[in-house]
Amino acid sequence: MLTVLWNDAIHGAIIQFLFTVGMLSIGLILFERLQPGFTMQMKNYYIILSLAYGIYATANMLSLYSTYFADYRSVMIDTMVFAITSTVMCFFDIRFSQSEFYGIGFLLGCFLFLVVSYVNLRKYTENLEYEVLSLKPFVPEEPRRTKHFIKLKKQVKI
Repeated sequence: MLTVLWNDAIHGAIIQFLFTVGMLSIGLILFERLQPGFTMQMKNYYIILSLAYGIYATANMLSLYSTYFADYRSVMIDTMVFAITSTVMCFFDIRFSQSEFYGIGFLLGCFLFLVVSYVNLRKYTENLEYEVLSLKPFVPEEPRRTKHFIKLKKQVKI
């Protein structure tokens, strides 16, 4: 199962990488041919943001694998790391750097999201037997709130 998971993750990352490179190539060719009035600085923004979204898509895929295993704590950590680092880095990028480096903060936040998602998923899958067989209940338990509504439903006879 884990072999399939990691093969699928690698396959998805390769497809995302090829799609990102393909869209970058097509976009840069279209910028040259159509001449929509973009400056070199705008082309650099396009390159930086395309790479960032390609990395983000791969990191999000790894984070979604963690939800498959119901490892919501790791998913929350992944998401918080991305949200905080990309916001802070973008703030410093806009505030203290030159305008040709806009987008680098988002790119670094996406890269950190990828690293943290990978590390958390790898750490969880190394102890998968323990996590699944020891920590998770064999029979799903109904939340207490649901039991209250079931009792109420029986009293009302709906």
